[in-house]
Amino acid sequence: MTHEPLLRLTLFGPMQAQDATERSVLPRSRKTRAVLAVLAFAAPRQVLRTQLIGLLWSRREREQARASLRQSVHELRVALGPCAGKLLQTDRNHLLLLGEQLWVDARVLAAATVSQPNGLEVFQRTLLDDLTGLDPAFDHWLEDEHRRLTRHARSVADGLLAMQSETSATIDAAERLLSIDPDHEGARQALIRARREQGDRATARLAYDRCTATLADAGLVPSSTTEESAGCLPRVGFRTAGDLRRCEENRGVRLSVLPPRVLAGDRLDSLALGLAEEITAALSRSSSVCSMFMLAPTWPGLAGSIERKAIS
Repeated sequence: MTHEPLLRLTLFGPMQAQDATERSVLPRSRKTRAVLAVLAFAAPRQVLRTQLIGLLWSRREREQARASLRQSVHELRVALGPCAGKLLQTDRNHLLLLGEQLWVDARVLAAATVSQPNGLEVFQRTLLDDLTGLDPAFDHWLEDEHRRLTRHARSVADGLLAMQSETSATIDAAERLLSIDPDHEGARQALIRARREQGDRATARLAYDRCTATLADAGLVPSSTTEESAGCLPRVGFRTAGDLRRCEENRGVRLSVLPPRVLAGDRLDSLALGLAEEITAALSRSSSVCSMFMLAPTWPGLAGSIERKAIS
């Protein structure tokens, strides 16, 4: 029989903590939250008190740092409430979160495999972003953990893409991989090829132009394989807002399509952007419509617009 976890911790994005009744039990102090996060990453293994002191109070005298940790442990017990005794174990040298009744999104992701990839759904491109700047040692630890989780998510998503043979599944897998690693050129190439296989050359070209713009923002250029994939595709021109204001249209109706604003987390940004692309491509097939795909500034390096003239 599966029991509901006594504590649910969300570490991607801003930290969240809820008990079995969905009541927030997030400690008020940021350093106490950080203690909880470190214990959650280690669970069910013990964590040395000296390790926590080194991560969060590295610039304090030893006795003062030990007192600060004791205060954080007390605050954590108060925040967890009645379930603290079932979750948190402490002794003179160690702290421990029991893992059996604990749910942590980072642990769900770490357990994801190519055959069981559902854990990828929890991934976001930020980790504990409300806890940065607490201590240089903690910032370094946090960067290492985020790098490790991102590397694992990218590896699983890459393997998932390599397994696909059906076009729509390839598109889904490529977009999932790009939500983890926007600079992944192999995923961009797979997306372009899949769109071409669908017979949608206009959307394939938009996928290619997204690829070149994203790579340019990272200081990279497309490989020859990517260039070849767009050799016979209709041209889509990137223009700045100023260029578009100066451009005079002689015919047709001009429309702009903005990517929908995502409300459920940044891991869905690529889906919103892809939806806007498909709408733009569909509108552009009309001889009486000149459509523009307006790229919101929330996508770094892509603040501008794409203008497509209908191809007669």
